[in-house]
Amino acid sequence: MEFKRQWRFHPSARSELDGLPANGKQGLAELMGRLKRDDPILPRERVPLGDGLFALKYSEAHNEFRCYYSHEGKYGQVLLGVGFDYKKTEKADLAAARQRLKKWRADGKASPKGGSGRSAGGGGRKRR
Repeated sequence: MEFKRQWRFHPSARSELDGLPANGKQGLAELMGRLKRDDPILPRERVPLGDGLFALKYSEAHNEFRCYYSHEGKYGQVLLGVGFDYKKTEKADLAAARQRLKKWRADGKASPKGGSGRSAGGGGRKRR
């Protein structure tokens, strides 16, 4: 039986994602789907930020949309924050995502079956 990756959402991140313009939300959703399926993601689209935190970046018409996430548990990732208007909000968005990840882990929401902060990769994983 093959395991499927799944997304979990920090409550604030879900409302941030819903508040994006349609093109940004659609672009990030497509990247999140590719990550969930273990499909290839370009290095410019997925940036490691340290401590198990990553950013997915989608650019369109001089706009950059990004979502911050971490691999939590063996087959999942948690969306911690969403950003738009890169130059004005990058530091604040990143700080909020780091704080949310710290709280997420402190609250014990990471699955006990996997290591927090591990990198993505590998093909489909199968149960034996």
